[in-house]
Amino acid sequence: MRKGANKTVLKLTRMIVAVMGAGVIVLSLVLLVFHTIRSRYLPRELPPAELLEIFWNGPQQLNEECDSTAPLIDVINLQLETMFNRRADAILTGDPDPLAPLYDTNSKYGRWALDHEQRRVKYIKAWAEKRGIKITRAMSCLRAQRVEIKDNTAWISLTQNAYLDYVYADDCSECVNRFGIGTRHLVELAYKQGNWLIRRDWYTDPLDEDTLVPEVNPACLPGGMAKWRSRNDKEWMSSQGNDQSGRMTQAPPSGSKGAYNREAAVDYAMKYCGVSLDQNHAARYNPKYKDYTGNGGDCTNFVSQVLADKEAGGLPTDYVWYYSHSISGRGGSRAWVQAETFANYLQHSRRATQIARGLFHEVTAPTSDSPEGAIQRLREGDLIGYEEKGRIEHFAVVVGRDSHGYVLVNSHTADRCRVPWDLGWDQKTVFRLFRINE
Repeated sequence: MRKGANKTVLKLTRMIVAVMGAGVIVLSLVLLVFHTIRSRYLPRELPPAELLEIFWNGPQQLNEECDSTAPLIDVINLQLETMFNRRADAILTGDPDPLAPLYDTNSKYGRWALDHEQRRVKYIKAWAEKRGIKITRAMSCLRAQRVEIKDNTAWISLTQNAYLDYVYADDCSECVNRFGIGTRHLVELAYKQGNWLIRRDWYTDPLDEDTLVPEVNPACLPGGMAKWRSRNDKEWMSSQGNDQSGRMTQAPPSGSKGAYNREAAVDYAMKYCGVSLDQNHAARYNPKYKDYTGNGGDCTNFVSQVLADKEAGGLPTDYVWYYSHSISGRGGSRAWVQAETFANYLQHSRRATQIARGLFHEVTAPTSDSPEGAIQRLREGDLIGYEEKGRIEHFAVVVGRDSHGYVLVNSHTADRCRVPWDLGWDQKTVFRLFRINE
């Protein structure tokens, strides 16, 4: 009996050892896979938590608590201004090659950052050529919120306002149009061989917006639109009820209840879009509302404000579409902040009518119902939804038209001010045009 029991115990011991050995092997494989993924796809050194908070939650004051680093901070700020100015010059010239010396190309993150900027320059050049536009000036204004330096590495949280001036190639008067974009950056600089180089640059880019498309390619103009675009500007603007600044001058159609204040909505969109065309005026978000930039995006929250705030469009809210300002539950409902839910609400509540849905050439081509294209039926204060792979991912509000009647929009995430409505989007993007019912 005792001998049989000993054999049983021995077998059990061997089984336990075998199971433990297999477990160790499996655990080792899991750790190996995790380490491989982490080393390949994730940064080895994450930025300080305070910088990430500033990046998502908006501007703070520049941290210069340590006097010993203040001169170095000044050097870094000057270097950043030089880098961003050279990036602006690349957009102006359409040549991305001079950007390479600004980046730490020995790092894969530096190569990724460089590749993004070069694709961005190529996209803007292609878009401008397809629209018959010439970029005449590109400017960059930086504001650093936080700089942290450790050894030969610097992490900087900053905001950039970029301004682009453009004219139409076939416009004899060369009327200059300007738009502005605002971006929040989290930049890592590496000091190598006497120079600060960009190793990482994290930001939401409004000029490369279609994130579900690896290589964003602007759509071509349909033949009908090319003909429209060459029309006399004053004649066209007058026929559409716009003054020369791109603001609408015609009164709302008869029978309107006037519940939606379009002029106030546009004024609000200009005031709180986050970037001002006046470089001497600091743009901001409305502090009454939560900023959802780090929580799915703030674009729908912004257009909801444009429609409903008492300072803006003044549309009444309801139990589905609302924003709570209470301290205990500050924030917007799903219909207020989520793009797809908001689009459904607009139509089901009859707050808006979807007048068109289609690719670029479909919403711009002349039809019997829309001789100038469906896009030209939009008025100030109307909305454009941007659909990717069957879901609306972004919303913008119409604020006017440029010198050739091209529709301009404002938005958040990223911040836009009087930006051409399709700039940054791909030829496969589906546009949904919403007319706000009055």
